[in-house]
Amino acid sequence: MRKMTRKSRLWLPAIGLLVAASPFLASLAAQRGAPRASQQTFNTPDDPMLQGFRWRSIGPVGQGARIDDFAVDEKNPSTYYIGYAVSGVWKTVNNGTTFEPIFSTYGHNIADLTLAPSDPNVLYVATGEANNRQTTSYGDGLYKGTDAGATFTNIGFKDSQTLGRVIVHPRDPNTVWIAVGGHLYGPNPERGVYMTTDGGKTWNQTLKIDGNTGATEIAIDPSNPLNLWAA
Repeated sequence: MRKMTRKSRLWLPAIGLLVAASPFLASLAAQRGAPRASQQTFNTPDDPMLQGFRWRSIGPVGQGARIDDFAVDEKNPSTYYIGYAVSGVWKTVNNGTTFEPIFSTYGHNIADLTLAPSDPNVLYVATGEANNRQTTSYGDGLYKGTDAGATFTNIGFKDSQTLGRVIVHPRDPNTVWIAVGGHLYGPNPERGVYMTTDGGKTWNQTLKIDGNTGATEIAIDPSNPLNLWAA
């Protein structure tokens, strides 16, 4: 048998490493050569000067520890929604085993969540939390979904910045009251309490004091929805 030289013994480990790494290198080359999947764009700038800019995810940079509100489907308690102060709305259909983000393309700063007691497919999401602090983020109004959180439509209060409690009539999902906090650092004519009877198509201001006084909370008498209290 031919005697193995010292140089040959040194090369054997290197060859072994190359053989072991070959599947990884092939996979890496395939990934680099494969076309990237198209990503959904959101919050596209309206200004023509900024049309070339696109937002991209750079990781979990949002502070998701503060929960502002949650809404539970009373007919199916395993389904509920969680609204985070700065991390959007999340939904579970298996009692919290898994969660799915459902509001990422609309906003992240959540003030209040309310399911219609008579129709759990109707979900109202108020943005711009009323728990004002040194790092408060503004919202852009009230959103409504009629398909259990699959899609949402803005139904008003885009200039209010901060919203409070949303109350839905116990027997009519289109009759809604909302407390509007308004701007943080100046007067705002939208401050007060509003009511709609057509699901948010039109609003009537039912409580107004002045441009410097907002509302944050509403309570309703479930036995007599004509009785409400506002703070």
